[in-house]
Formats: sequence, structure tokens, C-alpha cells
Amino acid sequence: MESNNNEPSNNIDSIDYKILEMCKWGGLLAATKICKDAKGLSFIDAKKYVEKLAIENNIEIKKVGISGKKLMIIFGIVWIIIIIIYNLTTTSTKIVSSRNNDTTNSSKKQESERQVKEELPPLETCTSAIGKIKTNGNGSIGSKTEFTELAKLLKNKDCDILEVVFVQKSPPDRNYDDMDLKVNYNRTTSVLQSIFTKTNVIEAFTNVNEECLKAFLKSGSQSFNSITDFCKDSKYDFNNREMKETAIGTKPEQRAFDGSVKIIEDYIKSNAKDASSIDFLEWSKVSAMGKNWVVRCKYKGTNSFGAIVTENSWFYIQDNKVVDTKNIQ
Repeated sequence: MESNNNEPSNNIDSIDYKILEMCKWGGLLAATKICKDAKGLSFIDAKKYVEKLAIENNIEIKKVGISGKKLMIIFGIVWIIIIIIYNLTTTSTKIVSSRNNDTTNSSKKQESERQVKEELPPLETCTSAIGKIKTNGNGSIGSKTEFTELAKLLKNKDCDILEVVFVQKSPPDRNYDDMDLKVNYNRTTSVLQSIFTKTNVIEAFTNVNEECLKAFLKSGSQSFNSITDFCKDSKYDFNNREMKETAIGTKPEQRAFDGSVKIIEDYIKSNAKDASSIDFLEWSKVSAMGKNWVVRCKYKGTNSFGAIVTENSWFYIQDNKVVDTKNIQ
């Protein structure tokens, strides 16, 4: 008896019947799965068995799922989506990495700049203004002088720069005006300066450490020029490069080979007890200071008692004449 096109043959077993029913309603894949599980076949053999069985019983297998062409289209779309997601992920990673690198580089640059940059703490300046003080021509006198005030300031360890500002009154018998002065000691650089504030003429002593400066101030000396006796490594410099020349008369001639000034030599010998004993040891440069030309001379000679003594003095000159002297103690 010929089988109906839509019904399985009555001569088949119950498993094949289920397979054929599934071919009609569930499709090839579902029928193959039933066949594979029931008969213990591989998937490929089960598929072949189902297809052969359906042909023998004139059963049309229901087409479910996706055709090969559609499957390829879907596969292509999925692949494109995967590529897009990958590119987005890679780009995002690169951006994050770039930002991290920029941040790292920026941090390194800032760190480098911090290392290069150098700062120094500000120096603390302590100033004492003591007004007018008297002088005897050789130096300041009285209970309060630039020396006593400097000694007081040295006790303050918080001060880096010590300044004493004052006006030195001219003695009645001397030919110069009152002088505005300032003493400046820098603890950091060990430099001591005596400054004529109106003209900015500076007498400077370098390599003046604090201990030898205290010893000098304790000695009661009236002139900073003797500080070299206490500070053996100190050096003296007389700087008047910024001073306007208002000295009276022409600049005295100074010999190039030894620095001597004939006007001063004649003056010293004319006032010496024994002119033949005079020996000139040291000269400073001739410089303008106020109305005077000034020069320092260190010399030795025999005094009234026959002893050899050494003198170190400033000489003030106007119109090629010595108008004043100042002994350096």
C-alpha cells in the first residue's frame, strides 16, 4: 500500500515515526537530534538517516532556521560588528594610554622643573640708627658708637645682615663736613663694609669671621682699618668708583712703579724727627672724597726717643697741599 505524502507509513517503528513527525513539524535539525539520541548515531550519520527516511516515506522536511545565503549575510554583519567593537576598544585603550603617558610626562617635567628650580631663604637685616656721634679725628668717641652698636647686634643670632646707621660729627678743627655713614656686616659672606652713604664710597674688608670681629670690637679700637690685626685672612678694598669727583685742585701725581706720592713724602719728611730714617712701606691709590684727594701711606722712621715706629695714616689733599691727616690705629 502506498504511503500518503503527508503521513508516515504504518509499517515503520515508533522511533522512525517520531522522526518523520519531527521532520514535518520541527525540521531537519530537530529530527536529526531525535535520531542521534535514539539510535546512538553520530550527528552526520543521523542526518543522513533522517533524510533517507523522509525520502522513502515521501515526507517533506520542514525548512526551519536560516538559509546558507542569509547565514553568510548574518555572519558578515556579526563579523563587522566584532571588528568595530575591537577598533573602538583599541582606540579607547590607546587614548587612555596616551593620556596616562601625557600625565606621566607632565609629572616628570614638573618634577624635573622642581629639581632645577633653586630658591634661597631671604636674609634677615637688623638695623640700628644711632643718630649723631662725636669723633676726635681718629674715630668715633662716646658710650654709643658704631662699634658698640655692632657688638650688640652680633648677639642676635636671627640677624643675617647687621647695619649701624649714623652721622659722624666733624671736629671743629677739621676741614670736612659731617659725614653720613653706615656700617654693614654680612654674616653669610663674612664681609664688613664702612659706607659713606652720600657718595657711596665703600671701605670693605673680606674674610672677616664673627670670632675675630668680636675680638676687634672688644679691643676698643676706633678704626676698622686695624681689623686686619685680628682677622689675619681679611683683605681691604677702598672703592670709590661711584663717587663724583668734587675734590679741590688737580689730582696729585702718583708714581707708577711704587705708588708713591711726592707731596706726601715731602710732608712726612718735613715733620719727621729724622727725615733720613723714613722708609715708605705701602701706598693706596689716590682717590677723590668730597672736597679732598685722599691717599693712605704706611711708613716707618725714628721717633724722638730713637726708637723705630711704624705709622699708617690717611692724608687729605687740596690744591696739591696736605690739609689734614688721620692716623689709623
